[in-house]
Order: sequence, then structure tokens, then C-alpha cells
Amino acid sequence: MIAPPEEPKLEDTTLEPEKDTPQPATRTVPTLAGYTNLQKLKIEGFLMQQSVIILIDTGSTHNFMSSKVFAHLMLQKEDYNGDFTSSVPSSIGSMTLADWFGAKELEAEIKRMRTELESLRSQRGELEQEVGLLRSNLDGARNDRARLEGDVLSLTEAASLLEVKLKVEGQKAVATYKGSRGFESGLEKMRRVSYEFGYRVVLE
Repeated sequence: MIAPPEEPKLEDTTLEPEKDTPQPATRTVPTLAGYTNLQKLKIEGFLMQQSVIILIDTGSTHNFMSSKVFAHLMLQKEDYNGDFTSSVPSSIGSMTLADWFGAKELEAEIKRMRTELESLRSQRGELEQEVGLLRSNLDGARNDRARLEGDVLSLTEAASLLEVKLKVEGQKAVATYKGSRGFESGLEKMRRVSYEFGYRVVLE
């Protein structure tokens, strides 16, 4: 009996998994380099161990960033007065940078409107005080007018009474004078003069 030939043994070529070795970071975006305007951001960092500069158009609606990438991104947003005081949040989810900066601009606009509102309220208070003062002066003028009208009415009544009194007193004075001796003597002189004047006229 012939035995079958033995098949050659195949060596195990399966690669054993290598031990985990720390891999260098493939992306690091740590700083905000600056921007030319509020719509263009320039970020310096590293990608695949290569220095890169990333330009982000904040006015675009397609600048979505991964929350994992953004967790390592620490930015300082230049405020309108030139101070780096407003920090970009560490995680914005699906929010775009345009949305975030738009919200900041909206907050600034609300703050400005509140300041204007407070100024208008202050001006309104001053105007209300002036109106109150004018109303007080107007009330005083009305009181003075009423008092003057009362004085004029009193003077008119007094003048009417004096006129009546003078009329009565005048009639009494005339009657008294007519009943006096002087009045009779005066009449006799007037008659004599009239007679003599008339007689002379006739003779002539």
C-alpha cells in the first residue's frame, strides 16, 4: 500500500498586532492669529505635523466644525474696542462661527439700544419736570387772571354806584340852590337887566 505524499506545511503568515504606540497628533489648532475684518479669521496650527494657516469665512454658512476639534481650540475674539476679552466657547455643537459672531453683534446691538433707552427715559423725566413747572406757572397765571377780573368787576360796580349817587346828589343840590335866597336875588337881577336891555332896544 502506497502512502499518500505528505502536503508541505504552510507557515503562519498572519501578522501579529503590534503593540499600541503613541501616535503624534495629526491636528492642533491652538491659536487665533488674527483677522483682517469681522468676516475673515486666520488661525495658525499644525495638521499632520505640518504648520498650516486656516482661513475661516465667518460669513459663510458652511463653516461647521467638529466639537472634538473645537474642544482643543482656544480663541480670543478681538472686541470692537481692540481688547481681547471675549472668549469663543469651547463647544458649539452644530453652530457656525457666523452664528456665534452674529449673536455677539446682536448682544452689542441690544446693549446699545438699552443705553439709548435709558437716555430717552432720562430725557423723558426732565421733560415731565418741565411740563409740571409750566403747568404750575399756568395755574398761577389763571389765578391772577381770575383775581384781576374780580377787581375789574368790583371797580365797575363802584363806578355805577358813584354815578347814581352823583345824579341824586346833583338833583338835591339844584333843588337846594333854587330854594335859597341867593337864587331869588339872582333871578331879580336877571329880570332887571333883561328889562333895561329890552327898553333900550325899543328906544333905539
